[in-house]
Amino acid sequence: MDVMSPDRLAEVAAQLSARVREDDPEANGRWLASVLPDSADWFRLAFVLAAAVPVDRTWTELTAWHTGSADAVELRRQQWRDAKRRKAAA
Repeated sequence: MDVMSPDRLAEVAAQLSARVREDDPEANGRWLASVLPDSADWFRLAFVLAAAVPVDRTWTELTAWHTGSADAVELRRQQWRDAKRRKAAA
């Protein structure tokens, strides 16, 4: 299998970071397996994701989307749905 390009891995990383907030882990696992069938790319993806994490934030700050108020979580979900619609329309 061909090695996934860094640009493609960055696209997958961005999609995954949004999907994690919307879909359940099993659905994300199925999606990731379909997008990156070579498990070696999952390993490479870990480095792309790690490079994107702001190191000046605490873990609590980075995961606040999940532990926030119901309104904050719903707002984030609506933003994700809007982004998906815009992408589908493009």
